[in-house]
Amino acid sequence: MKKYFSKDVLLNYLYSILSGRLLGFVVGTWASTLVSHFFETKSFKNLWGLRAKKTIISKSAFSELEWVASILIGFIVFEIFEKILKEKFQTHGPVYYRNTMAYLEEKGVLQKVREVKQKILKK
Repeated sequence: MKKYFSKDVLLNYLYSILSGRLLGFVVGTWASTLVSHFFETKSFKNLWGLRAKKTIISKSAFSELEWVASILIGFIVFEIFEKILKEKFQTHGPVYYRNTMAYLEEKGVLQKVREVKQKILKK
């Protein structure tokens, strides 16, 4: 049971969640706003295309462009992350972890966390 809930297993799990889901969400959101930077659809705010300063496309084409841009940009970012950044996190990660823990110990945060943990375990 301990091998499933050890510190290393939990840290690897949290790392994979942050690197996968959070990065995917941010990249997908950024890619869809990138499409809206260059294109727009007919709507009331641009008088159905008469006052448009960007290229006007249909709503279906706009949503398809957002989808394609999210996939392409997401793929490129994930490849960069997997090939370059993941290796750097694995080599420099323990150093940053030790420095962060030392900083939190110095500020007294870890002691407070231990106290709360003891209160929870007593209940």
